[in-house]
Amino acid sequence: MNKQYRKPVFIAFALLLVMIVISIFFVTYMQGLVNKSILMNLGEITKQDAEKIQNRIQEHKRILETIVKEIEEENVKTEQDIFNIYNRNSGNTEFSRMAILYKNGKTSTSDGKVVDLSDEINEFFSEENIQISRSRRSKVDNDEINIYSKKIYFQNEEIVVLLAIDNDKYRNLFTQNIFYGNGIECMITSKGDMIANSKNEENNGNVFDDFEKANEKEIDKINKMRTAILENDEGQINYKIQGQTYYISYQKLMIEDWSLIVIVPGNVIAKDLIQLLEIIVMIAMMIVITTLLVTIYILISNIKQKEKLYELAYIDSITNLGNYHAYLKEIRENVQIEGKKTIIILDIDKFKTFNKKYGHIKGNELLKRIGEEIKASIRKNDVVCRLGNDVFGIFFTEAVDFNSIIERLNQRLTRIKLQDYWYNIRICIGVYISDVHEKDVQGMIDKAIIAHDSVKGNYYEPYGMFTQEIEEKLSKESEIENMMEGAIRNKEFVIYYQPQIETKTGKIGGAEALVRWNKKGKCISPNDFIPLFEKNLFIIKLDEYIYETVCQNMKELKKEGYRIPKISVNVSRESLMEKDFIEKYIKIANKYEIRPNEIEIEITERTAVNDKIDMKHILEQIKEKGFGIALDDFGTGYSSLNMLEELPIDTLKIDKSFIDKIGQSHEMIHLLEIIFMITQKLQLKSVAEGVEKNEQIEYLKTLQCDFIQGYFYAKPLDYTTFKLYIRENTNDL
Repeated sequence: MNKQYRKPVFIAFALLLVMIVISIFFVTYMQGLVNKSILMNLGEITKQDAEKIQNRIQEHKRILETIVKEIEEENVKTEQDIFNIYNRNSGNTEFSRMAILYKNGKTSTSDGKVVDLSDEINEFFSEENIQISRSRRSKVDNDEINIYSKKIYFQNEEIVVLLAIDNDKYRNLFTQNIFYGNGIECMITSKGDMIANSKNEENNGNVFDDFEKANEKEIDKINKMRTAILENDEGQINYKIQGQTYYISYQKLMIEDWSLIVIVPGNVIAKDLIQLLEIIVMIAMMIVITTLLVTIYILISNIKQKEKLYELAYIDSITNLGNYHAYLKEIRENVQIEGKKTIIILDIDKFKTFNKKYGHIKGNELLKRIGEEIKASIRKNDVVCRLGNDVFGIFFTEAVDFNSIIERLNQRLTRIKLQDYWYNIRICIGVYISDVHEKDVQGMIDKAIIAHDSVKGNYYEPYGMFTQEIEEKLSKESEIENMMEGAIRNKEFVIYYQPQIETKTGKIGGAEALVRWNKKGKCISPNDFIPLFEKNLFIIKLDEYIYETVCQNMKELKKEGYRIPKISVNVSRESLMEKDFIEKYIKIANKYEIRPNEIEIEITERTAVNDKIDMKHILEQIKEKGFGIALDDFGTGYSSLNMLEELPIDTLKIDKSFIDKIGQSHEMIHLLEIIFMITQKLQLKSVAEGVEKNEQIEYLKTLQCDFIQGYFYAKPLDYTTFKLYIRENTNDL
């Protein structure tokens, strides 16, 4: 080479080398940014799918719990009865069949098969709580399945209720198009065993072992991931296998010891980038232009990728509206701006029934149409999202006349046209208007949900508004719930007795035990705590406490020589539904040497007509043990004459609302005459409640009423005063 060309050539090569190095450095730097963004967005997909899977598995568990509860509560005698309960509750769930496993290994299935699981007895009978098995082959159809199981007692024998779900049903929960279908999503155990995957492959491998075999040099990364999963952590890594980089995101599922991992091959993401690097190396003169094109390409690709990942994370696939996470995001961004915000929660009444009747496809069409109608009813800047199932959330970024909005919503959504048919729809709406400075997004949504629940099922209310009264009621209920256990221990529940006076003799013939809550000298009304206790089932413990206190008082009266009248004790529906109710109450009576015929179990009309339990069977068992049975609040609108004839009732208590109308309403007096004719025909004792006036007593005597209970004779009396009352109002002591 001529010397005159050496320097230019050297400079050219040097410049070429510098340009290549700069280009490679630049592209590498951009690739690092892309990798970081990809890992972050991949983690978001993993988190969203993990939440979706956890919710679905929790729903599966809830279905099994519901089936078990109904088996235990209902008069189940045969396997077919159990299968009927399963069919009633399974609906459109993913379960393929139900099975009943006995201790000898015999297993009957809901589709008429009998298989032998004797080699798996220990696994299913070893745990009291609901279990979810590892993947296995079904002995019925050889499909790969997981099994939900719960041990119960049936016909005095331990059995296990099994619900089988085909493994590929979990696959439907995965994001199906991760990076154009090149990614794979797997559920694994903490040890790495495969449970399910999005590629329809066999679940008989171990993810950790496969990775370690593929690249022993990066075992530390897999061990780090394994440790993080065991410690309920989450994260992302990249891993090389045979020179190929794989992006891996992992998330611990709060179900069993399962985790979710998403794996995407790096060549799918960086394919164009690698090609570009090869072009840069080969064509040095085009390096600047190529670098510019690469930069633009990467930025555009990154934006598109983010848009696609955003769509997966924040867009509802059925309605194309935002999902719950998008709803939270929108509200969080807007609450930073001071001003009142309005949140509306809306759902479709009996949407499950619509789905069952018309199918899921039509149900999805309805959801999409509802979303369109809501969007058309609000302003462009306002937000509407589908929060899940048939629930929609609306958020108004500025002040709005929500009454007109709700009127438009009711007009648009009451009647929906799908294809060529019209469907009548009912919706339920809850509204919350925030304070000017309120920032608690989840709290705001919760208040709208509470307002929604306050009118759920009430077709006469166009919407529910969260008010100070609702907040105070919730606060008061929370305060009561915090005190109720201590109130039992501290004996704050005090028993009062209201005498029942024989109409003919004017002497005491019975009494009703009533409860009062004395909290540091302040009396809490039963109206404030009894309905709450019925909801949270604390009423069962309170009923037993009252009953035992009454038995203890009766024993003391006997010991002191009193002729005790028959005492009526109120028992709730929730207590009657307890399996061991009768045995428990007999045991308490025996403990205090009280004969059952000295006590009357008092139930309300609402309890008597409950369709969830066989009330006739329960009352007959109570009657067989010797207890009397009284029906309280008669005439408030629930019961029928047929019920009075069918149920083994001894005493009919006439509600105070009838007594108050004596001398005022001819129609009510006529109705009272009919009621007393019925009691005499059915040979029932009659008790008039709430009697306060002499003219009421005189009229009740003409109707041959047996007992009078009310303030005219006595208010509810504490135990000491009640003893004195007995002494003064009975001929026998």
